[in-house]
Formats: sequence, C-alpha cells, structure tokens
Amino acid sequence: MDSISSGGRAWAEASNVEIIATTPDKDETDTELVLRWAIERGASRITILWGGGNRFDHVLGVMAAVASPNLSVVSEIRLWIAEDEANILHGPRSIDMSPTSGSTISLMPLSGDVLDITTKGLRWNLTHETLRGGSARGVSNVVEGPVSISIAHGVLAVIRPAHSEEKCT
Repeated sequence: MDSISSGGRAWAEASNVEIIATTPDKDETDTELVLRWAIERGASRITILWGGGNRFDHVLGVMAAVASPNLSVVSEIRLWIAEDEANILHGPRSIDMSPTSGSTISLMPLSGDVLDITTKGLRWNLTHETLRGGSARGVSNVVEGPVSISIAHGVLAVIRPAHSEEKCT
C-alpha cells in the first residue's frame, strides 16, 4: 500500500507479512485494493482495523469501499474505526449479537435503500421495513436484549459506538 508508514512497513517485513506494492498514482484507494485482494483469495470474513486518523474523507472512502457489490460474496465484514465497531451486511444477510443492554446501535443504509429489514432486541424494532438511502432514521436505537437483524436487499452498516452508554449532559 502506498500509505504505509516506514515503521509499519518495517514491522510487516520483520513479521513476514505480505506487502502489496502500489503507487500513489492509482484510481483505487488502498482499502479498495486490499478488499479486492482478499476477495480474489477467497476470503469469507474480513476485518478492517483503523485508528481513524484525522481525515473524514478517508472514513467516507472506507464506508464506500465496504458497500461495494463485489463484497456480497463475503459472509462477515467488520470494521473498527477508532473505538467504534460496525458490521456491514450485504443482503440477503442476518446477524445475531449480544451488545450491552442500554447501549446504542445505529442502522445506516450505505448504498441506496435497504429492503425488508427486521430487527429484534431494540427499543424501536423494524418489521419488514425499508431504510431509505440518505435517511438517518436508523441512527441511535437502544439495545434492550439480544439483537437480531436481517435484511433482504441492500447494504446496511450496523454501528455500535464505543461510548454509547455515556449520557450527554
């Protein structure tokens, strides 16, 4: 990747981690390139760990990359951006999880409308509903028990903010 630090590259080389060499002059981001690389190698699960940095455009770029239809063949996509966690669901897909009761969970459409969403275990459950692309309707729901989410079509980010139990004053 063109954006690796010299320290990160030294660690990777010392750890015998495969390094994908690219040039800064390209039409895809590093995230898009590594996701394509993973799919070409038959990855069924992908986890992206990222400290967040200070570039909002990079956050949006990562979200656009994980919404790619090419990733529909991957059964599990997880993101860690700073301390926040997200699962990316490409429909049809479902997920079961056990977040802390009272914590926040947000459901965000990433690529147009997400169809036939059904949730359980949330304060405001959805039953065979649609979340429209560009809508923030799914932001800041509250966990009340074990959570299950299923979608028939579309790409949905299931986001769990790290400090969602803390109340704003």
